[in-house]
Amino acid sequence: MNPEANERGSLGRIQPMSHALDIPAIDRDVSFAEYGRSAQSPCAGLQVSQTLMPAVAETSTEAPTGFQRSNPGPTPVSSYQLRRVGMAGASSKPQILPKKKAPGVDFFGVDEYYYIIRSDLGCYMRSTNFHEGKDLEVFTLHNSCRGGDHYLAHEDDFFYIIRGNDYRRVTNLNKDYGAKVSKLHPKCRGGDYYLSSFGHFYIIFQSKGIYRKVKHLDTAEGAVDYHLHAKCKNGLYYWGRKDSYYFLKPVDKWGVQYYRTTNFQANSNAVTYSVHANVVNFLPGGLGITHGSSFGRWEAIKSISNDLDSPITWNKTITKKVGYEKEKMSTIKNNWKVSMSTSAEAGGLTAAITQYQFSVSTEFGGSQVNTEQEQWSEATEVAESISVTLKPKEKMYVWQYQLGLGKEAVLFCRSIKLTKTSKPPTEIPLPPSKPPK
Repeated sequence: MNPEANERGSLGRIQPMSHALDIPAIDRDVSFAEYGRSAQSPCAGLQVSQTLMPAVAETSTEAPTGFQRSNPGPTPVSSYQLRRVGMAGASSKPQILPKKKAPGVDFFGVDEYYYIIRSDLGCYMRSTNFHEGKDLEVFTLHNSCRGGDHYLAHEDDFFYIIRGNDYRRVTNLNKDYGAKVSKLHPKCRGGDYYLSSFGHFYIIFQSKGIYRKVKHLDTAEGAVDYHLHAKCKNGLYYWGRKDSYYFLKPVDKWGVQYYRTTNFQANSNAVTYSVHANVVNFLPGGLGITHGSSFGRWEAIKSISNDLDSPITWNKTITKKVGYEKEKMSTIKNNWKVSMSTSAEAGGLTAAITQYQFSVSTEFGGSQVNTEQEQWSEATEVAESISVTLKPKEKMYVWQYQLGLGKEAVLFCRSIKLTKTSKPPTEIPLPPSKPPK
């Protein structure tokens, strides 16, 4: 059945709190009345093995503008959850990144399969049912098939990778078999989305509210334009299979959903389906929905006090956890069959997905920070030597920066700071992530 047969109107051819925070990981105070005296120094100062500088918190009890304080608790140490861009509203719901903000990400379908391309991660997912999360398998994307602007598959048993004004046609995305490069016809260039269905190729010009049907991408044979139905204009990603069109809807109160129709102009036989959580985990920004928005915060890992009437120098080795909670985050891959080319690729998949989540903006449940230089191997205890001189009756706090999803920390950063009050540092010790081009 030709879905355009009955279509008409063708366009023609061509927040702060006053309570303290509960931080279970903090050691009890180290008092020099108990610890004993070391060599005294007439001047207060500090030395830390990783060239750490003292960070003296302000005495104000108000949370810094643009930062959100953690839940109150009984201990005398406070903490703020830091975000690089404003504060996420309590009722806001993280979104999935649309195609225009997620280079290298695309959807397509062919035969009984649906595909999600994550060229940015060097892999793709295949499934027989996004709604039920069936037959989820992840493969390595061949190097020659990465970096595409658009991906689609056609009934001719070929996959198409569009980059600029060219397209690469292959029979296997994992092996790059049968590769052939051709030019897009001028009428087939500049589309926002490309898909294949009903034996034709379709090019969506979303901002114009139209889509174009052609028989071949290199000749634009049979080119005809049609209006998109109002309900089919706001998709985040579009794809097709043999006898249906699909698009991923913006996240609303019902969560992540996709839409199926047999006619983009008439919106015929329209049905909406929810996307299974195991599929959402693979989407750009998906962890913000399944695990909760990311956060960054300073956690107090030790406090030191001098209860004596004279200065004291404290020298000690402290331990801190550094690295990624790999085992905890392995649930991301629930019901995935990971068929990556190397064990290193398979083992680093969840870390790559988590790292991506931290890099996106708050709108998509991220923290907009670059964590590439942090330790992404399994979290371990690391020893660090600290030497600090305290004045009489002075107290210091040792803080470590952590990133997490929802309520749980999953990345323990190398950065530590010392403050002279129980107010944590306010700076974010990680560089901002670069927005996609």
